[in-house]
Amino acid sequence: MKNYYLQALDMLIYLLDKNGNYDHWIEWLKIDMNNFIDMDNVDHHIQAYGGMGSFNDLHLSKLDKEENLVFDIMKQFCYEITFYYKRIHKDMKTLEKEVLNEVLYKNKEKREAVFILILDGLQSGDFLTFYKHGQKYKNIKDIVFYRDSVCMGDDMNENTRTYPCHVNLPYTSLLTIVKEYNFLAQISGNDVVWVALNSHGKELFSYFTKSDKLIKITNKVSIDDVCEGTYKIYFKYYTSPIARGYQLFKEYHGDGYQMWHDGVQEEYLCCSISKKQEEEWRKEL
Repeated sequence: MKNYYLQALDMLIYLLDKNGNYDHWIEWLKIDMNNFIDMDNVDHHIQAYGGMGSFNDLHLSKLDKEENLVFDIMKQFCYEITFYYKRIHKDMKTLEKEVLNEVLYKNKEKREAVFILILDGLQSGDFLTFYKHGQKYKNIKDIVFYRDSVCMGDDMNENTRTYPCHVNLPYTSLLTIVKEYNFLAQISGNDVVWVALNSHGKELFSYFTKSDKLIKITNKVSIDDVCEGTYKIYFKYYTSPIARGYQLFKEYHGDGYQMWHDGVQEEYLCCSISKKQEEEWRKEL
């Protein structure tokens, strides 16, 4: 699996070649690739930037808008990687993720579909192959995220957001998205539970904030599968693991065997319900 820097160079070479008339820069980037592979050296690449007619001035007139955006992002990514590599004491794997995040998400509220294409492509280990032959990335849809308010003051916040998402990804990626954009409200003590549901009210997963633990509820795999044709995801708020445990206990009438049979036992155990508490709840049944 190639690191992000080498994948980005691959993509730049491909787009330059597709546009035509940039043999000089193609050869330059091939030298950059060899220098990194053979000597872990990025000095040659950084020399491509700065001054009239430099690499950062290029615009590929024969390519479409998306291809030019990919070209510009990969160009900026390579520049920042080569600028910071060796200058700060971080390994390439850590640095490239931080740089990519900075390049893609300077505006945290802006999540363009091409950004998801780039992120998924790089994470595949071969962005060029993914871009040229993988059609799944085309399946990007806007998903509406909405959540409960957690207090009166929170009612004044925007509790509904829309982000384009690669719906062929595992549905657990929904949690990654809401965490990345700080969509879920921050609660004092950070010991609450959020349960994700689709637009039909079917529970998908529960998220225990204090332990940072996700419990899968459905056996479906992709975001597309769990949305069932309507791209809306609702996050229901439970004030504590005990509150979530109480809801599960009532739903199953305290029947531990049925919880185990339906695959709910793991989540219930995460709620850490005492025997004494269960005895109190049984009196309410």
